Amino acid sequence: MKVKVKLFATLKQYGPEEQELEIPDGSTVADLVGLLKIPREIPLLRIVNSLHVRPEHRLKDGDTVALFPPIAGGHCIYSRTWTFNSSSSSLSRY
Repeated sequence: MKVKVKLFATLKQYGPEEQELEIPDGSTVADLVGLLKIPREIPLLRIVNSLHVRPEHRLKDGDTVALFPPIAGGHCIYSRTWTFNSSSSSLSRY
């Protein structure tokens, strides 16, 4: 299956800013991060189709995955919903 991947900030060192990848069916976001060789120690904000997801989220053909490294202090709270607007490359919380 094919997924579109967008890497932001310091994650651009692990591949092009935007790319389309062929990955095995049933792959998770964690699998994709491993394929990109992003170290597991880097905490990531993972957005799939404008929604914040956990590493074990299963990807589907045509998904868009945006990965963000930590940009400022604090930590990720899964009870909050994040959206990513791919047309403006902006991240918002509601």
